[in-house]
Amino acid sequence: MKCPERKKVVTTSDATALILGSNQSMGPCDHEEADTRLLIHLQDALQNGCTTCLVRTVDTDVVVILIGKFHHLLTLCPDVNVWVAFGIQAKVSRTTM
Repeated sequence: MKCPERKKVVTTSDATALILGSNQSMGPCDHEEADTRLLIHLQDALQNGCTTCLVRTVDTDVVVILIGKFHHLLTLCPDVNVWVAFGIQAKVSRTTM
């Protein structure tokens, strides 16, 4: 699978993060809950130069965690632009934080 230019896709397999569209790597992440693991990946992306990120979820817990940690993300990257795509199939709403 080829990633569009200047785009990265991060996914996990157990404690390993796989980054498509980049030659950089991320250390192992052993968070059991995907809710908090997602925030670790977002923080890593911001620390590696990304300023615009899309978080796709169907879980309200993820949205609540992002809202709670958004101020911290702003301290890492003042120009951060986080989009959240929330919902399933045709009922997905997208909003920026």
